[in-house]
Amino acid sequence: MNNNHFLRLLLVAHLGAHDIEALISPNVVRRGVASVSMTSSMRSTPKGLSSPLPSLAPTEPKDGSIKASALTSLAATALMGPFSLTFLPYIACLKWGLPSTKIGSWKSITSIGHRMGGIGTLILPLFLSALEARTQSHVPLALYAITVATAMANLGFGAALITRKVPAYDIPTLRAFAVGVLLGTAFLGSSLLFVAGPSKFYEPFGVLFGAIAVYAAIFACSDALQHARLFLRSKWTSEADGSFEGVTKVSQKSTQAAMGQRDLQSVRGGSSAAVSSTGLGRRHWFLPFERASFKDVFLTNLWKQPTVEALEASVSPPNGVVVFTTSMTAAFALLALLQLRYLGLGSAGMAALTAAEPAFCRWSAYQALLAVVANNFGTFAGTLVIQRRTTQKQAGIFNAIGLMIPVLNIIAFLAMHPGHAGRFTELLLLPSVGA
Repeated sequence: MNNNHFLRLLLVAHLGAHDIEALISPNVVRRGVASVSMTSSMRSTPKGLSSPLPSLAPTEPKDGSIKASALTSLAATALMGPFSLTFLPYIACLKWGLPSTKIGSWKSITSIGHRMGGIGTLILPLFLSALEARTQSHVPLALYAITVATAMANLGFGAALITRKVPAYDIPTLRAFAVGVLLGTAFLGSSLLFVAGPSKFYEPFGVLFGAIAVYAAIFACSDALQHARLFLRSKWTSEADGSFEGVTKVSQKSTQAAMGQRDLQSVRGGSSAAVSSTGLGRRHWFLPFERASFKDVFLTNLWKQPTVEALEASVSPPNGVVVFTTSMTAAFALLALLQLRYLGLGSAGMAALTAAEPAFCRWSAYQALLAVVANNFGTFAGTLVIQRRTTQKQAGIFNAIGLMIPVLNIIAFLAMHPGHAGRFTELLLLPSVGA
């Protein structure tokens, strides 16, 4: 990738939502990038480049001035360098999710706490990571503590809302949100390990977070496997009667109770079985609401199976989109287990590792926070599906885009610290404490 192309990518990463929308709109694509007003103002070659940016072809400006957003983008690029790429998936997810944020109650303390914690969790970790990339040093401890507190508030209040908003019979959806809470807590513990791990007092807390990471991985893998099993079973059943539609199908040999429940769906305004389970038109939760307990959400649902009627009313039916999303989440959950290797070093070993690899340990603390952000985007996407603001397919796509935030941060770290490229895997899996 040449310097011109790389600079264009970073420039787009810092554009405002309005400019991004203009750049990707069909009309602009047909007219060419040169017709965008932002690009039309760039008439000269930026300092340090040998030729003008090829895709930002100049046109006659209306006011003869460079837009402030372009200057801000170039300034931010110069300050943060490769880390700017991390903003690409972040801005995409925000642009998709922000118009749908007016959900939930402003009267419930739990809802308000969850919302405020969620806002802080989406904003502060990226700000801290950008500050670390810019200064190559730890951020102020007070700011880091505030970030951890907002993330804990978001997770805690979110766990309380699960039992209030999701009926007990929708076991697949309850499992999905339980995985989100557990994973967010596990990655938060991974971040704390690189900040407080060298201190002796943190060892019991580290063990607790490590146990949560293991349980989160087990829960996520169980969720993915159960969705895959139900999906394959429903497909095999449908092939026998020739009527597979992407949702767990009640076969022609279904009980009279199941048939009666389908009739009840039609009476209450539910869509017919022909409506795709990934569409907004599908009616869910038409069964009587039963409140789940925390034991159900975080323990018994690990192995508990939903009934046929419950699957028909579930927000998370076993279709291909859900199987893909849960499988991706399970793979993401396995990354939380990396902290177990560092826990094995103990406080003395973590202190030695921090002294030997200060850049890697400092970056790892904020990388784990970005994993919390990616997990938060995925959970938020699931909430929008429940609120009928988006489809399962759209939520799955932006869940995958959100996971690119920590991935691009890895690339940014290796670009800023090329000396770590050859031993990055070793630092992740078998960290050396001999220096």
